[in-house]
Amino acid sequence: MSKDIKRGVMLLRRNKHLISSTRLFCLAGLCSLALIHTPLLQAQITTPHTTLSLGTAGQGPAGPVGIAVSTTQLLVTENGCQTIYSVNSSGTAYSVFATLPTTHVSAPSCESYIAISQGLGGFPAGEVYVTQGNVIYKIASTGGTPTVFATIHGLNEAALLSAGFHSGITFDAVGTFGYNMIVTVVDETTVGDTSTLVTHVYTISASGSVTELTTVGGRAEGPEVSPMTAKPYGGYLFLGNETNSAVDAISSSGTLSVVASVPEAESVRFIPENSCTYGNTGSSYFQTEYRANELVGFSPSQLSGVNGSALVPDEDSIAIYAVNFPSKSVSKFATVPQTYGTTWQTQEGGGIPSCPVVPVTTGFMTGGGTIPGGITPTATNVEVRHGFELHCDANRAPNNLEINWGTGNHFHLDTLTSAFCYMDPAFSPNPPAAPFNTYIGKGVGEYNGVKGATAQWTFTDHGEPGRNDTAIITITSGGTRVLFVSGSLDSGNQQAHK
Repeated sequence: MSKDIKRGVMLLRRNKHLISSTRLFCLAGLCSLALIHTPLLQAQITTPHTTLSLGTAGQGPAGPVGIAVSTTQLLVTENGCQTIYSVNSSGTAYSVFATLPTTHVSAPSCESYIAISQGLGGFPAGEVYVTQGNVIYKIASTGGTPTVFATIHGLNEAALLSAGFHSGITFDAVGTFGYNMIVTVVDETTVGDTSTLVTHVYTISASGSVTELTTVGGRAEGPEVSPMTAKPYGGYLFLGNETNSAVDAISSSGTLSVVASVPEAESVRFIPENSCTYGNTGSSYFQTEYRANELVGFSPSQLSGVNGSALVPDEDSIAIYAVNFPSKSVSKFATVPQTYGTTWQTQEGGGIPSCPVVPVTTGFMTGGGTIPGGITPTATNVEVRHGFELHCDANRAPNNLEINWGTGNHFHLDTLTSAFCYMDPAFSPNPPAAPFNTYIGKGVGEYNGVKGATAQWTFTDHGEPGRNDTAIITITSGGTRVLFVSGSLDSGNQQAHK
């Protein structure tokens, strides 16, 4: 019996068991958080910082699947791709945030996933986006009626149904995928009597334009773009490949790498150096426990040993693993309490509170250096050299950017068309003090003396020394990408100023 069929058969049984198991955590319809502090030891964590029961079937999420969380909002989707719940800031109550149309709820195990925009790439800050098969819905930050944002065409609806309508969603908050939305959809291909799962990976712009990036064999879920510090895969799209028990990484050009082996890898979430927490819960990482009908949370102190690592839950156990960088070694981070049965508690999506992105219009950034690994239409591993002075207010001069690569290739900025500066709390620009550490810019200029070329870039200041500063640069001329590079500086420095 396939795993999807097994889940479908178990659906009614699961709801029956949830009624009895979650009564232990709820009283008169009110659910509370059990705040338990456990110091981080070298050994794995066995007691989460917080545990939230989500109620009995029919009174709360009937199996939490997807989770999206910021510092002010925690949203959970339930099995069946229909209801989205909001959990209050104290974790003591939940309410219906929105209800999706019933288009795909007949699927045996339809899984909706959810994301909250930070306000990058033209997506309004706070807007909520949720998947339902090959359809992505948009919901206002306050909830209400969902509207269709984008539809992915060219997939076999019958195959999607057979595959269980598994999908995933995230936003590129790093810049290597153009700050676009990224969506995964699991499809099924059949050759003769053999059916094979394949995951399609798409980028979607703020206007709703869909572009397929690549495909991955197996059921790959829980996408997230890694921080630039996750060397040698900084800025890659990571996926938990449940079918292959692997952690996959995809470059911006669509090249696939298998990074690590993790049993039944369900999702990938990178722990930043400095974590934000949700509301008053004191937790900076949340994990859905599907069959136990719970969320478990971990505090910043519990996460301090895995800063910069990726947390990957094993779907069919109670283990959460850490994939460490640059070694790519795998260790067991936590074993969550077994509150449902004795096996197959089933962990689904994980969530890290996204920190607020607050634009800064004062200040400027200067610097430059060399970045290895540039990609052109005819070469790879090209060294890129850049120098600049750029203001956070695009209307304030001077704004200069020069980029050189290969044998005589050159870009000169004529006009800065867009500037967006903000303080990413994951790292510090000090010394000296500055109101921002990340500069996102766009402009038009000359490529090898020909006007009309466009450039997009993200420069970061990680403080001193400059070798931890990062740059992402894309240059396009005549509709062709003539240069892409991303990574830490080999030499040089990028400095944010007041």
